[in-house]
Amino acid sequence: MSKEELLQTYFYIEDISGSTNTVSITKNNASAPTLNLEYSTDGSTWTTKTMNEDTTANTFTLPANGKLYLRGVNDGWCSSSSSIFNSYYNSITATGSHNVGGNIMSLLYGSEFEGKTTFPTSNSFVLSVLFRENKTLVNAKDLILPATTLANSCYYGMFQGCSKLTTAPELPATELASNCYHHMFTGCKSLKSIPELPANDLTNKCYHGMFMNCDGIDKVSLPEAYLAPYAYSNMFLGSDNLSDVTVTYNENVDETNYIGWLDDVSINGVFKYNHTEEVEEKLIRSSYYVPITWGVTKTE
Repeated sequence: MSKEELLQTYFYIEDISGSTNTVSITKNNASAPTLNLEYSTDGSTWTTKTMNEDTTANTFTLPANGKLYLRGVNDGWCSSSSSIFNSYYNSITATGSHNVGGNIMSLLYGSEFEGKTTFPTSNSFVLSVLFRENKTLVNAKDLILPATTLANSCYYGMFQGCSKLTTAPELPATELASNCYHHMFTGCKSLKSIPELPANDLTNKCYHGMFMNCDGIDKVSLPEAYLAPYAYSNMFLGSDNLSDVTVTYNENVDETNYIGWLDDVSINGVFKYNHTEEVEEKLIRSSYYVPITWGVTKTE
């Protein structure tokens, strides 16, 4: 489907295993929000699902090579909190290999999801850890995250631990919020590249740990942006095959912006910076925490 068609399509889970699949939506704690949900296997005939109020998994049958569509009016899938460690959430898993796609807003706005580019609530963690530790999720390239203005921690840990995920969704938001992509893809060891990051004005810890322990990523190029404290901190920590990084040099870098972001990556690598003039290598290394064994070069 085209992007325009996906924007108009309910969120779905698609079987690629060739066998009947069981999808589970489970609370980590009984205090997590009890969701309002309807489901469909054709996108037109809908059945209301009575969701469990305790931590018993809510299960759905996903037909072999078919799709399971979901919609519901919900303020969020995770309780608002000052910390994810104190939050209660719902997460989606499945027994067999699957992809996800369609417009994520149908999980929040139900049948009225089209055209929505903001969340129904300003509460933090609205869709955080949604697919956490989903070990059979393979592809999310057709998942539409249309919000252009984000909320604090809204996608925190969304795909954390999805070790078979090969392709991430597009991230079109230009108005970020603190911790919005915090640990979003941590532990996605099969991810081969990072999505475009179009925001110009960054926020506190917006990309903190975003691609931590992503062993499949070996090369990244980051756009120019107005920095914020800890914006890139721990971003690629432990991604041990990363060996090629390109940035646009920013004279306003401070000691917090990039702290830890290239710790425990490949021993050998090259750090490239775009700038109109040569910059002292010592300054580049100290500003961007370039690994001591990496080379540094200016690029056009």
